[in-house]
Amino acid sequence: MIQRTLNTILSFCTFILFIFPAYSQTPPDIGYQALISGSGLTAPIDIVNAGDGSNRLFVVQRGGTIRVYDQNHNYIQDFLTVSDIGTAGEGGLLSVAFHPSYATNGFLFVYYTRPDFSLEVARYSVSSGNNNSADPASKQIVINIPHPNFNNHNGGKILFGPDGYLYLGTGDGGSGGDPSNNAQNGNSLLGKMLRLNVNTLPYTIPSDNPYIADPNIADEIWAVGLRNPFRWSFDRANGDMWIADVGQGLRKKLITGLPLLPGA
Repeated sequence: MIQRTLNTILSFCTFILFIFPAYSQTPPDIGYQALISGSGLTAPIDIVNAGDGSNRLFVVQRGGTIRVYDQNHNYIQDFLTVSDIGTAGEGGLLSVAFHPSYATNGFLFVYYTRPDFSLEVARYSVSSGNNNSADPASKQIVINIPHPNFNNHNGGKILFGPDGYLYLGTGDGGSGGDPSNNAQNGNSLLGKMLRLNVNTLPYTIPSDNPYIADPNIADEIWAVGLRNPFRWSFDRANGDMWIADVGQGLRKKLITGLPLLPGA
């Protein structure tokens, strides 16, 4: 039974919180088909289209390497191996996002954990003369977020919104029960959804970020009170943000209906 609970953990939006009891169930056979062979893959964790019209697919492996496949799902080559990552616990290379203008500027962004457990986003550029390879020497750090003590609850997804800004979901810092109360602490970037303008570096803060006038909450923050938003996305139809926030123990939660802009 799905229990629906009205919740208001985000100050600028009322949304529906669905709580699912944990259970095991065999899904019906509805004709799923594997499009990419598992041969040669090691711990694949994300798959992304660059949006450049090439229809290539980029498969993120937790160990640090991104592989590129053509539109017929044939392996081409390794696109990029990200440096300075740590793979302890739930760490590693977790996500890649291509700039909305990637076809012209060649910028891509990766999200990963470092050996000290901190969370980091870096920007790379595609290699000159080879669009199936990123230039490892082009790496520039966008943001580093301290994540001390524990190697779990890192979040794990970055995406560009329909507004062209980069969104980053971070975990609450790990362990269980958020012992440091990071998710409710406005001075911490952990347990949050962040929104950044990365068209130039260093990044800037969008002028309509919801807490920009609140001295008790960091300007980067778009939403508070998250536990571990490992995967999330935007609704293509209306721009709503859907967050699969990993619950604790026997419960999981799905946050839905978060509008792209406060009051939208």
